[in-house]
Amino acid sequence: MDTTAFVWPAPCAEPPTAVATERGRTFWNAAYSMPIGYRPVELDLHVPETATAPPVVLWVHGGAFQEGSRRSFPPSLAGIDLVGALLDRGVAVASVDYRLSHEAPFPAALHDLKAALRYLRRFSGHFGIDAERIGLLGESAGGCLVAMLGVTGSSGDAELEGIEGIREGRTDVAAVVDWYGLHDLAAMPQESLLPFLESQGVDIGALTAEQKIPPMDAYIGAEPSTAPELLRRASPIEYVSPSAPPFLLIHGVDDHAVPYAQSEAMHEKLRACGATSTLVGVPKADHTFIGHSDIAGIVALTADFLSEQLSI
Repeated sequence: MDTTAFVWPAPCAEPPTAVATERGRTFWNAAYSMPIGYRPVELDLHVPETATAPPVVLWVHGGAFQEGSRRSFPPSLAGIDLVGALLDRGVAVASVDYRLSHEAPFPAALHDLKAALRYLRRFSGHFGIDAERIGLLGESAGGCLVAMLGVTGSSGDAELEGIEGIREGRTDVAAVVDWYGLHDLAAMPQESLLPFLESQGVDIGALTAEQKIPPMDAYIGAEPSTAPELLRRASPIEYVSPSAPPFLLIHGVDDHAVPYAQSEAMHEKLRACGATSTLVGVPKADHTFIGHSDIAGIVALTADFLSEQLSI
């Protein structure tokens, strides 16, 4: 291991030892970034047994930027093994945590995920993965984040790249699958989630003042109507260029949380600039594809796209 990578304060922890699994190996709790004043930010890396070093996909969870973890998946995927679908196709999966909005607002989460890419590339030999073939998969808020990563790869913009974790290294990727992500934050309905939470049986009166802050306010660290430049800065659609990697956008046409128009606009912008983009509208599907009869088919489509793009 290259100990010269570590200075004080340490940018990350030493990569963990692999644990054998039925499908290959797993590296649990890899602290890829250790920002001062915060908890270590970790990932789990699942590596299939293959003859050569496999490509890797980052899984980025959703949760309105304010909840969830690397080990959480949409409830609509219950009984469907998303990680297994990728492992079965010879693709490693890094499930990644990032700082949530009540811990640190934008661009903290983006900085963390870029640090994860640099970390995987720095220690690709230790992990036995191919650092030249990295793809992204995210849902909802995670879809917004993987879209941001895809269109700002190795941007040279210090404010977007950040200084978390290992500071040197590329952050470009080879493919992006974006499930019902946010792309133009200024065009998102700026509504409170409190009525929805109340309809789900949450005791609104028991919530703290911080917990009642609308998700977008917490994510950008300001009230959206007063911060149009922050909304623009945090919107993936603003960074689309011909150098964007291939995108697969999958979105429920009846999504009431993140309108289908968000992915339509991103798709049109990508295609207009000459980038490769495929948009799949899922009929009778609300947010997280609820209401659709073949979510397993969406997982298979996703895994096929990523394995095909990363085999190039």
